[in-house]
Amino acid sequence: MRNFFKEPVAVKSASVALSVEEQEDALIASEESFHEFIKLDVENQRAMEIAAGLENLAAVAGHVSEARNTDLAFFDAGLELALVGTGIGTEEIEPGLEDMQGKAISTEAVNQTVEKIWEAIKKVIANMWKQIQIFWGNLTKAAPGLKLRAEALTEKVAEMGSATAEGKTFSAGRSLKVLSVDGTVPKKGSDVIEGLSLVESITTHLYGKYKEQLLKAGKDIDAALGKFDVTSIETARSSLDAVSNAFATIHEMSEFKGVKMVKVGRDTRFNRSESVEAVHLPTDMAIFHVEAPVEENEDVLGRAERIRKSSLVVMQSSEQESKAKDKEAEMEIFATSDVVTIAERCIAICDMIAEHDAKALMSVTDNIVKASDAVNKKFKAASKDEAGISSASSYVDSAMKFNVAFTTASTKFEAQVSRVAMTTVRAALSVAQSNLSQYKKDKA
Repeated sequence: MRNFFKEPVAVKSASVALSVEEQEDALIASEESFHEFIKLDVENQRAMEIAAGLENLAAVAGHVSEARNTDLAFFDAGLELALVGTGIGTEEIEPGLEDMQGKAISTEAVNQTVEKIWEAIKKVIANMWKQIQIFWGNLTKAAPGLKLRAEALTEKVAEMGSATAEGKTFSAGRSLKVLSVDGTVPKKGSDVIEGLSLVESITTHLYGKYKEQLLKAGKDIDAALGKFDVTSIETARSSLDAVSNAFATIHEMSEFKGVKMVKVGRDTRFNRSESVEAVHLPTDMAIFHVEAPVEENEDVLGRAERIRKSSLVVMQSSEQESKAKDKEAEMEIFATSDVVTIAERCIAICDMIAEHDAKALMSVTDNIVKASDAVNKKFKAASKDEAGISSASSYVDSAMKFNVAFTTASTKFEAQVSRVAMTTVRAALSVAQSNLSQYKKDKA
């Protein structure tokens, strides 16, 4: 946690078609930046947990006017628990804790540490965007070359004219296994087309209406933070609810055309209390829609936490590794017209990825970070003038967490789906090429 941000160099996208080797290099580079992004996201989530733990501890300690040994021991244990895994010792934050016996526990150092953590979180958010820019720069560089491969397939089909397949089935090797959906390997060309069509449908909505909804939600979150009222506990509570309402519209799969979500049974990757639905995609991945339950007597803080936890995530379809990867992959030789359909679906997906631009979302995210920072500063200023306002800190802290939540929502899901889309395209083109090699042009 001490050094969890670096300054990467952004990669500019190019519309030039790369060679096969260059495509591989670009895709590998995109994977490296994506994994770095995920690492930063995990670090940020942990940083927020630490900040929340320290804030809660400081709030409790603030009520102790004459500290006993048990109070100091509790405070020290709380610090140690909050800092687990950071490599930071409690003495670094609160040296001379034993000298506070019989006095009020000073939380100034703890509060300063929390401030440093939030400053670090803002830097990590900026770094996450840089990593995602590198990811998109490399992914969009690879798309034109894949599009050319797809176009070459359609041209080859046209050149072949009348042709006859030799045999009934063929082995497509690993590429066919990659197209497995929830452990089931495609058996026919129509299976490959069905998987591609689903990916195309999701990608179309992802880069279209979903992105528009995300931008609107981001602007609404920014506006709600801009109006955040810290003059009293009641106004802070109401203001937080407004921020939650704006964020609540983000994770919605119901409008994704052609997508049928199915209820997920027991899966240890999710809490038993969570409602989980999934749509299974090629590459043995799935989109999971996760909703935390509404607790009885849920308050505004609980609602905000529940809304932040609700998410769309892309993960392996099953907890176990797919058995499809251990089987020999054979499929029926399919019609050349199906090859053309596969190529057309791949071209459509490549075009969408090549034209992707995240500048608008990045701008909105930057505004949200600035707005949440302004709320924090406004709250601090109000706390100096009126001590009672400090009780509203939990509402302010909760509101600030939405900047990290929006950054993750506006980058991670889109990147995950796009990775699946590109992997599906590459594998589908390879299978289509193998299938076409089973045909021999009829003699005139």
